[in-house]
Amino acid sequence: MTKSLSNTWHRVIVKEAHKEQAQQWLQDMNIVAHVQGFNDDYFDTELNTIQFTFYEHENSDISCALKFASKFSKHNEVRTYE
Repeated sequence: MTKSLSNTWHRVIVKEAHKEQAQQWLQDMNIVAHVQGFNDDYFDTELNTIQFTFYEHENSDISCALKFASKFSKHNEVRTYE
């Protein structure tokens, strides 16, 4: 019996300056995540952030997002949504 796809997803916010490093880490760990712009500050590029989205699917859980957040997010923060 296989598990059905879940509607649960996790978001990790990362500074845009770390985007390439974060994407390389995901690739090295063979983790699939979606990336998109999140908050752009036209006056201070240090405030620009991007969001990485981790969707739960068969045999997955929040652990991928937690590992990623501990390495790249400012406060090790993962937000979960359904």
